[in-house]
Amino acid sequence: MSVLHRTLVCVFSFVIFYSTAYSQTCNNWLYTPSQPSYVSIGDLDVPGNKITVEALCNTTLNNNGFGDLVSKHKGTNDCNYLLRVYRAEITTTDGFFTASTNCPAFPNKIYHAAMVYDGASLKFYRNGFLMQEVPASGDLIQNDWKTWIGYFEPQTLNENFTGYINEVRIWNEARTQSQIRTYMNTPLPNPTTQTGLLAYYTFDNLLNKQGNPTWNGTLGGSAQINQTSSACTFVADSCPTVQPVTAGFLAPDTVCVNEPVNITNMTSNATNYFWNFCAGNSYSTPTGVNLGNIGNAFRSPVFSDIVSDNGNYYLFVSNHLPGGLVRLDFGNSLLNTPTAVPLGNVGGVVINTIEGLQVVKNEGKWYVIMVGGNPSSGIASRVIKLEFGANIANANPAGTDWGNLGNMAFPVDLHMFEEGNRWYGLTLNAENNTLTRFDFSSSFDNVPVGQNLGNPGGNFSHPTGIFAINDNNNWHVFVVNDESDPDLIRLDFGNSLLNTPVPVNLGNPSNILHKTRDICFLKECGNITAFAVNGLSYDQLVRLDFGSDLLSTPTGTNLGNVGNLNFPHSLSKIFRVGSDLYTFITNVNNNSLTRIRFSGCTNSSIPNSSLPQPPPVVYSTPGIYTITQTLDIGLPTQTSACRQVVVLDNLPHLPIKNLSICAGDSIKVGSSGNTGTYLWSNGASADSIFISTPGYHWVETKRSGCANRDSFFVTITPNPTVELGNDTLICTASSFLLDAGNSGATYLWNTGAITQTLTVTGLGEYSVTVTSNGCSKADTISVGAENFILTTTADTVICAGRPVQLQASGAQDYSWLPNIALDDNTIGNPVANPTNPTQYIVTGTTANGCSATDTVRVNIFAKPLISIHADTIICKNTVANLWVNGGVSYTWSPSTTLDDPFSANPVASPISSTLYQVMIIDANTCEHLDSVRVDVLPDPVFSVNGPLQICQNDSVVLTASGGNSYLWSPSNGLDNPTIAEPKVSPAVTTDYEVTITGNACGGTSATLQTRVMVLPLPVVTATSSNDIDCSYDRSRLDATGARTYSWTPSATLNNASVHNPVAMPKITTTYIVEGTDRSGCTSYDSITVKVDNSNKGGYLMPNAFTPNNDGLNDCYGIKFWGIVDNVEFSIFDRWGVRVFYSKDRDACWDGTYKGEKQPAGVYVYMIKASTNCESPVFRKGTFVLVR
Repeated sequence: MSVLHRTLVCVFSFVIFYSTAYSQTCNNWLYTPSQPSYVSIGDLDVPGNKITVEALCNTTLNNNGFGDLVSKHKGTNDCNYLLRVYRAEITTTDGFFTASTNCPAFPNKIYHAAMVYDGASLKFYRNGFLMQEVPASGDLIQNDWKTWIGYFEPQTLNENFTGYINEVRIWNEARTQSQIRTYMNTPLPNPTTQTGLLAYYTFDNLLNKQGNPTWNGTLGGSAQINQTSSACTFVADSCPTVQPVTAGFLAPDTVCVNEPVNITNMTSNATNYFWNFCAGNSYSTPTGVNLGNIGNAFRSPVFSDIVSDNGNYYLFVSNHLPGGLVRLDFGNSLLNTPTAVPLGNVGGVVINTIEGLQVVKNEGKWYVIMVGGNPSSGIASRVIKLEFGANIANANPAGTDWGNLGNMAFPVDLHMFEEGNRWYGLTLNAENNTLTRFDFSSSFDNVPVGQNLGNPGGNFSHPTGIFAINDNNNWHVFVVNDESDPDLIRLDFGNSLLNTPVPVNLGNPSNILHKTRDICFLKECGNITAFAVNGLSYDQLVRLDFGSDLLSTPTGTNLGNVGNLNFPHSLSKIFRVGSDLYTFITNVNNNSLTRIRFSGCTNSSIPNSSLPQPPPVVYSTPGIYTITQTLDIGLPTQTSACRQVVVLDNLPHLPIKNLSICAGDSIKVGSSGNTGTYLWSNGASADSIFISTPGYHWVETKRSGCANRDSFFVTITPNPTVELGNDTLICTASSFLLDAGNSGATYLWNTGAITQTLTVTGLGEYSVTVTSNGCSKADTISVGAENFILTTTADTVICAGRPVQLQASGAQDYSWLPNIALDDNTIGNPVANPTNPTQYIVTGTTANGCSATDTVRVNIFAKPLISIHADTIICKNTVANLWVNGGVSYTWSPSTTLDDPFSANPVASPISSTLYQVMIIDANTCEHLDSVRVDVLPDPVFSVNGPLQICQNDSVVLTASGGNSYLWSPSNGLDNPTIAEPKVSPAVTTDYEVTITGNACGGTSATLQTRVMVLPLPVVTATSSNDIDCSYDRSRLDATGARTYSWTPSATLNNASVHNPVAMPKITTTYIVEGTDRSGCTSYDSITVKVDNSNKGGYLMPNAFTPNNDGLNDCYGIKFWGIVDNVEFSIFDRWGVRVFYSKDRDACWDGTYKGEKQPAGVYVYMIKASTNCESPVFRKGTFVLVR
């Protein structure tokens, strides 16, 4: 929540048990108008474990009654008692305790406040009601501070109560609620005899009315007694119920220029109103002014935050090196030239390498919370509190170093927020890429608690900018990384920032982010906009537009270098002052500050109004305008709402257009782009239409309420009718008359003639164009003539089954009938293969349509009756008597094994199976082909496979072929000695015989031999170089005795197929190796690599290395750490630049950064890892790069 414009809408839920009005004298009050103002009553310690302190008060400032009523303390470690109108505090031997209320104290109203401690609990009462009770124990701590009324003696902070005080009572007993109510607004009767009463003051004088003069008072500072209070009536209410003030109004989204914008007020319970009709918005073009190094106070300024107090503006800026804090006093306008007030390092609390800061106000006191500290520079990371008290302009704040909370490592940005009456904060750790969340509790007097949330989704890489925003009751945190091409990260926390976030990587929207240092958001009028600064060497302000959906991917716009940016490091929160929006950017390189301003406009008819229902407002120029409504200005219920109105320029009005078209034509009328809605006279709604009918036509254009109507008058001119007739094709040339008609028109023929008629005497194409009343029509006719002769082949006779090609010529197209046994009856030379005598008729047609016919007859010879010898089988060295009849002559082939290849009955003597073909010629010389197959049974061919090789203990199949039966010997080791393919498993090399017998053509047999050679297995031996322990993370295995190797398990080996792989197991593992020799025989052995936690080496790192490419000590990395996991290995130069980073346990630095050799010198390493012997392991130190 912005400190500058914090909207407070209070809805108090305390039940009013009763509300009684008491008469209270207005006189004899203590008045403390300013700091310091007080009454001192001496060192009044209350010992033991019982105390009651009471007082009446009336504050005159609207600050919830901040300030001390009765005080004897300096800090939380020595508070004997402290009473404020909203809080009670004590310190006992058991610790510091506080009881309070968040119910506000309004000015010019009398309140009774009381604190009671009874040894078991601390109670805080307001107007007799118990507001809070907290467990408490122990004896009250004593101190040497004097008891003061209205302030506290140490005066280290501005804790002065401003207003009126009366009826102060200090007891060393625990009063009951009934006792407190009885006398909370009346003088205490018989004060000298009241049990346990130590001091009692009614400020007609400074005497202790209890009677002990030791505790008589003394006035101090500007305090006055016997004063008249500004309020006289005491109302005993517990906490007033305040009706919630709601803001809201209705206005059109879009209007035209000079169109009144009518506003409907929808607010409730407001007491005053302020309307601004020309407020600046984030979509306007910003202006930037570089304010320079104000007062020469900046030293590498990195972060800033702005607040407003009592009408004045203050900007706090953190200096990085040397560390310090600067306050800029702008007075009553941020457009003033500020005055620099260097606050220094606040007693050494503000350290070198300080970074993010935020200004907050809580319990009536101002604080600046800061983070920083770069471990790489030898400065521990920490959270710092600077307490200013009630006066933000206090030049001597008190500093507190809370130390490193939540594992911070160079925290950069800080974003704080309030949720559920508790304060929380988020910071980014650039060195270990993590996010830390702080819980400050409800009071900054308490020491906060830090929790490191890690690197959600692993998306952080040197994160530098963070911003938390609540949208639709869900928290979202945005983070940017300082990289050349960074990603925008969104962390979704749901309904509370205490939840575990879900990371969403939005990438680089519109590729607009580069070396981005910071980001901040503005949410107004339903739109969400973010602004970021691109840092070193880019020097840009960029805008990210989310529209109305924060969960969308934004659209980026580069606004350029606005205001002489030079390594812009951060943006302050975006805030509104009047009609303008402001933010400030710190520039590290030139030690300057840039003010960014989004100015309001001057185009509204009235700039503002304080009426509940404002009058209509008119805008004279197109644009986007923001209307803001602010309610209850200056009150705790102040709230606001806004809307954006788009003002469009009026649409132009055009005079009536007269349009003329020829009959049958159309004309397109309309716009070239869709810029609104349209209604045409024919009901169409497109931006353009085609008109083809005569008469008046109109279109009404509307654009966001701006309307205009334009008209068109269309006249239709009839076309002449031109018809020369159909194209004419003739076979004999002749002349004829062409007539274009349309008497009185003009004519133009393609012959050049300009008459209505044309006599055609030649062949060709003729065209005419007729024009009448400005409209033209044309027609064309083609005239042609042709004589031709159709030629065909003579009639023919064919052998059955033998095709014949017919021929016709002289035409372009052909048609043969009947379409029987033709391959294509539409060509001039089809192939005919009729089964019966056929007469074909062909019709030929020329391209001009002339045609002629002719005939071709095809007769067929009768087929003779042919017989032939059937296929047969003979044994080797025998003959076959073949025969054929039915023809006149015969020709057999192949002829080499025939006694007469031209005989009708030749004798065949084939030595192998043969197909004999015979060509038969009949009486009509027609050819007929037939065949006879003679198969010759071959001699049997006996065979056996081998010789064969097998490895010891293997088996092999013996294979014999060519016979009908088989017998193997010896039979030992054979699964079946009487089959062709028995399986054999000999223990030693063995010779086998097989007897093969065949039964064809008289039968035959043979005995064949084969050998099965048995090869010995290789002797495989496996060894390892060492076991795995706290120093060695790998072991070299080795195997001998074979040619190739295969190791299992292979998951922890660098190469499972070599004889000497490197093993990197995380647990004790037995590796088995399979060795194969040159003959393919395999054997096995195994070796066990033990993993234990012995031989710890201390996780040391070398103190120097020499990257000179001599193969020795060229790379700086981790060695002898054992098994290493989850490594984060960083190396920094002396300027804090990280020159190397890796998560690979085997990675090492070669002495270069971004491809360039780094100079010799001292570098810092930082390693975070887990090992098999220790987790986590963190080592940090220095080493020397030697060149």
